[in-house]
Amino acid sequence: MLIVKDQKSLRSQHPLGKLRYAVCVDGSDKSLRALMFTNNLVDRSKGDQLIIICVETDSVKPAIILEQVRGLVSNLFFIMVS
Repeated sequence: MLIVKDQKSLRSQHPLGKLRYAVCVDGSDKSLRALMFTNNLVDRSKGDQLIIICVETDSVKPAIILEQVRGLVSNLFFIMVS
């Protein structure tokens, strides 16, 4: 499980006042809980972004994970890496 946030910790340090968060998801319960925790931090009314990263392996299938998270998170940005 990996959660990444911009190195700039204050909204005022960003030119547009937007923060970006990224969560690496493998479909496990722990990674989905981390995703939901991070999703609750994101303030979309201020333009914050949540990026979901999924690395394809023999046991991790990004298409299945995309379907899992699509119903949990709105306005998602999904990156698949193989």
